[in-house]
Amino acid sequence: MKVEAHIIAWNESETIHLTIKYYQHFCSRIIIYDNFSTDNTREIAEALGCEVKMFGISGVLDDREYTKLKNSCWKGSDADWVIIVDTDEVLNISEVALLSAREMGYTIIKPQGWQVVSQDVPREAWGEITTGFAYDQYSKLCCFNPKAIKEINYVHGCHVAKPKGEAKQIEIGTLFHYRKIGGVQRMIDRYKLYCQRMSEWNIRWDAGEHYRREEKRLRAEWQQEYEQSGEYFSPGTE
Repeated sequence: MKVEAHIIAWNESETIHLTIKYYQHFCSRIIIYDNFSTDNTREIAEALGCEVKMFGISGVLDDREYTKLKNSCWKGSDADWVIIVDTDEVLNISEVALLSAREMGYTIIKPQGWQVVSQDVPREAWGEITTGFAYDQYSKLCCFNPKAIKEINYVHGCHVAKPKGEAKQIEIGTLFHYRKIGGVQRMIDRYKLYCQRMSEWNIRWDAGEHYRREEKRLRAEWQQEYEQSGEYFSPGTE
C-alpha cells in the first residue's frame, strides 16, 4: 500500500521536523509545498529527505493560492491514499486502518478533528503534548484515494470539500491540529506575521479573520480552550 503526504508550510522551522518524522512512519513519499518561507523550513525538509516545491506569491498570504494548491497538488498520483494537510495538522491513523478501509471500498476518510492546546512546544515528537479536545471544525476530508476521486473541491479554508468521483466515506482516525501550542504569546506573535502577509483579497473577504482579532480576544479564547482541554492519547506516544 502506498501513502503520500502533501504538506503545506510557511516558516515552520520550529516544528516541521516533528510533522515530517511522523508521516515518514507510514508514507512512502512526502512533498512539502512552501509559500516562500523566510526561515530555514525548506532546508530542514530537504535534509530530512522530502521533496520541496514552491507555491503562491512571495510575501503574500492568499487563501485562494492555498485552496488551489490543495485541490490540484495530488492529481496524477498513483498512491492508494493521499493526505492533504498543513504542517500543524497530523492525521493519526494506522496502516492497518488504511488497508482495511481500502479493501472495504472506501475512498475518502473523515477523521475526528482535535484542537490541541498547550503551554509547551514539543522537541522530539508530537506525542510529547497530550492536551486538547474534540473539535468538529477540524474534521476535514484530508485523506482520499486519488484514483477514485476526480476532484476534491475544497472550499475556502479547506474545512469543507465537495468531492466528485467514486466517493465512499468512512469516519476513522483523528486529525490533531497544533496551531495553539507553546502558549498564547507564541500564537499571537504568529498571527501578527500572518496579518502582515495578508492579500488584498483576504482582507476584502475577511478570509483568515481570526488572525486579525484583537489581542485581548485572542488571549481570552486561548485561555478558555486551554481550560477546556483534557488528556488524550497523542500520536507518537507508543
